[in-house]
Amino acid sequence: MPTDIQDLRVSLTKHGAHKVAFLIEQFPASEILSHLSGDFNEINIDESQVRGNLSIYEEGSVPEI
Repeated sequence: MPTDIQDLRVSLTKHGAHKVAFLIEQFPASEILSHLSGDFNEINIDESQVRGNLSIYEEGSVPEI
């Protein structure tokens, strides 16, 4: 029996981490937050998720990767 696509679940955290990884490959850490809204490779990701994934400092700076 084929799998119903509606039954599949994706971890948004893991999916987001892959998107962030693409951004890390292309931009310096200090620029990553500037590229969350589709301007690179159609990547759209919520800033709060990126902040969690990268452990961004409270004042907003991104740790060097």
